[in-house]
Amino acid sequence: MNKYFGRLNVKKILAMGVLAFFLAPGAMAQGSAEANHAYALVRVHGDIRLGQSLSSEEVIGMEKQLAQENGDLEIRTKLVGYYGDYRYWQDTARRKKYQEHVLWLIRNEPRSALMGTPYTELTPFKDKEVYDDGRKAWLEQVERWPEDVSVLANAGSYFTLHDRELAIGLIETLARLESSNPTWPAKLGHLHELNMRGRDGVDSESALKALAAYERALKLTNRGTRVAGLLQSLAKVSFAGEQFENARKYARRLVDEFATSQSAPTSIHYGNTVLGRLAVRRGEIEGAKEHLLVSGRVGSAPTLSSFGPSMALAQDLLELEEWDVVGEYLDLCAKFWKSPRASDQLEEWKAEIREKRLPDFGGNATR
Repeated sequence: MNKYFGRLNVKKILAMGVLAFFLAPGAMAQGSAEANHAYALVRVHGDIRLGQSLSSEEVIGMEKQLAQENGDLEIRTKLVGYYGDYRYWQDTARRKKYQEHVLWLIRNEPRSALMGTPYTELTPFKDKEVYDDGRKAWLEQVERWPEDVSVLANAGSYFTLHDRELAIGLIETLARLESSNPTWPAKLGHLHELNMRGRDGVDSESALKALAAYERALKLTNRGTRVAGLLQSLAKVSFAGEQFENARKYARRLVDEFATSQSAPTSIHYGNTVLGRLAVRRGEIEGAKEHLLVSGRVGSAPTLSSFGPSMALAQDLLELEEWDVVGEYLDLCAKFWKSPRASDQLEEWKAEIREKRLPDFGGNATR
């Protein structure tokens, strides 16, 4: 270890420890492939965070060391963290160095856990023609390793946002290669769910594909927290695809089976959201209002606390001019939605509701 790494050891251990806390206990079971991947991701996130705090002197020293040890993944991960820091993406020189490192990694470390994370994703908007270089490099790796699970999974992650049909094809291949692994149909369901929502509303074909994929994943899954997550997705895509009996079935399972589990806040929240939307559809407005309030009377959970509540049922009720109950719901949400923007956003929505105007709930309307 040289002088550029000595100062970082304590911070690295702390960063890794904090991240490990958020990993599901089951994923950390010693000896499993999933556990190995989880530990690898902990290291990646820790090194990225450390890279974001590097000084210019430390970066120069690491670049010099990398010139001598070209394949040192730890050094390169920290440099990706430094150059790819989203706060500086408009710094042309810095972005160019980031692009160089990412292209090297695609060509030389396609199996690395780092390559399945957003930290190494080039985009058509930020990286223009370089994105095509990354696309070509990934396709070459897929052609070279057509049955390598890590390569296919990492390539699928890279293409998720900007080449979704290609990502779907890669995940379908993984689902065939590992037919008993619930990860792949679950990811396939997520990809189809992303395709489901467009500017013109819900694409019913994509909704049905998402539903079929999630149901396949559910059949292969027996871990409680994962079952809850799949049921949340199944209830939402079933409703979006107008498979209302399925939506009711999955939402009821969320409410009935997970009310006292580790997944209770999100299960109760999303289960009641869907049940309430079904009640609106049947004209049972008082029942829908009660479901809305129950969905807001939940404890804190990572997803709800960071991304915020679903506003889908609230929006349905506002369209029926049920202003007061939605205002009450927003007050309840303030108790668990505590991200930096949450308070201002909730107050903005409440002000619009007091004026009897329908707020733009953005992504929360489809959560």
